[in-house]
Amino acid sequence: MLGLLLLLALIVLADYKQWDRRLYFHFKAAISAAETRAPGVWLSYYQVVTQGKTVAGIGRNLSSIVHDWDADSLLAVSNGPASLISLDKSGNTLATYPLQGFGDIEAITYLGAGLLVLVEERAHRLNIVRLPDNPGPINADQAQHFSIGINLNGNKGYEGIAFDPASDRLFIVKERDPMQLLVITGLVASLGTGLAIDITDLSTWIDGFFGTDLSSVHFDQQTGHLLLLSEESRLAIELDSAGELVSYRSFSSWTSDLDQSAPHPEGITLDAQGNMFMVSEPNLFYSFAKPTESQSATSGTP
Repeated sequence: MLGLLLLLALIVLADYKQWDRRLYFHFKAAISAAETRAPGVWLSYYQVVTQGKTVAGIGRNLSSIVHDWDADSLLAVSNGPASLISLDKSGNTLATYPLQGFGDIEAITYLGAGLLVLVEERAHRLNIVRLPDNPGPINADQAQHFSIGINLNGNKGYEGIAFDPASDRLFIVKERDPMQLLVITGLVASLGTGLAIDITDLSTWIDGFFGTDLSSVHFDQQTGHLLLLSEESRLAIELDSAGELVSYRSFSSWTSDLDQSAPHPEGITLDAQGNMFMVSEPNLFYSFAKPTESQSATSGTP
């Protein structure tokens, strides 16, 4: 009983905003994880491997990360200076690609075969570019692009993007005022033929979200689930293919295994093995691994 009261107190102290929803979902997710064998990412099982490692060559505004499944490496973007960075899974810099002529790039996703989407937050513009064979600049005048002028309100625009290659879908999240989740269908199929795309608003999926903003989104190819990251609330949630809440994880030292809270979580991704990677402003890299079933049973991880 004392342990339960302590847990309640810690969660309230860590983040008083919408704490009642978070408490309800914490226990709901813990019970579900114990009782179900349904496919899922199950964020609550993940344990930190690398925490708060400084990314070499980045001074500030490390804001998004994605897994390049062709090279089995990671790609991140930064506005300090404006660049695309290739990283290994330990957070070491492999290559840097200066971004020239773009606005405030805040999000990146990988389409496969060397194609990327870079998102300019304020302009709501999506730029399709090709990763150069060798490190060097990527120029805006070489990009295909289109804009989505919905709820334009300055520096509160599109913060995250993720790709579902099996269904040719792009998921995009808007930071706040209001928070939004959009899905764009048909982008890759229409490249070079006039961008015949469809846009659907899935914002009802985040009606019950207990974070105060959205900073990143990831599509998990193994389960078909979405991960949504909140920078202000320092947490990630998992949604299933119908938009139902499945699990969540905190990135606050009060309510997680981090020694220090991630200051500004801005990007999240999984690789093909299910390892999780996260970046935080100004220039910090984190990695997490899920223990095996036997390890989870031994440790009693909820």
